[in-house]
Amino acid sequence: MKLADAPISASHEHALGVCFGKLEGITDGILSGWAVAMTSEPHKPAIEILADGFVIGLCRADVYRHDLVADLDGDGCFGFLYRLPLSLLTCRARLSARFANT
Repeated sequence: MKLADAPISASHEHALGVCFGKLEGITDGILSGWAVAMTSEPHKPAIEILADGFVIGLCRADVYRHDLVADLDGDGCFGFLYRLPLSLLTCRARLSARFANT
């Protein structure tokens, strides 16, 4: 399995404002990263997880991350975790993420 070497994408300016985030890694079959949509207040967006360009799941960026508290306004709950299907753990799929509904 390979992580896309790119930030989390949005195909156009999201209705929630400027969106940015990053996939960070896979540990024990769990994909992790962070994402935020900046409006007048930081928003916890829904994130689509993709394998080879196909959506395989959805999660929300609402997990507390102490390392993001200083960098982003808000409560620091911008992380996400997604348990990968067992069938993906043994293949060479390219994983990526994007903001849902973009």
